[in-house]
Parts: sequence; structure tokens; C-alpha cells
Amino acid sequence: MRKITAIAIAVVVGAMFPADSRAQDYQAAAAAYEAGDYDAALRELRLLAEQGNARAQSNLGNMYYNGRGVPQNYVSA
Repeated sequence: MRKITAIAIAVVVGAMFPADSRAQDYQAAAAAYEAGDYDAALRELRLLAEQGNARAQSNLGNMYYNGRGVPQNYVSA
């Protein structure tokens, strides 16, 4: 029983850190965007968007819609 509990705790703790990392990556992307560093924001947002991060997908779409750091493209947006 202890072994199962230890494994369950390890799985839960392990699952928490990638989420924290993704949150930090999103914050870095948002900070880069606000600073006008669209290349850095684009790199981070694309990676997060491919991983299914809805906020990153939305912001990436906004970058394409407004032509910030990428050619304006309503289809890609």
C-alpha cells in the first residue's frame, strides 16, 4: 500500500512541474510581446500553442491578425 501511495505522490508532483514551467514560458512570451520583442514572443507562443495552451493559441492568432512579428494573415489568425 505504501508503494502505491509513494508512486501516486511521485506522479502528482511530477505532473505539477511541467505545468509550472509552461506558465513561466507563457509569462516570458507575454513579457517579450509587451516589450516589442515579437521574435521571442513568437517562438515561445508557437511552442506553447503546439502543446495545446489555449491562451498561447489565442495570442498567436492575434499576432497574425494584427501582423505583429509575422505577416498579417487572417487565415492563420
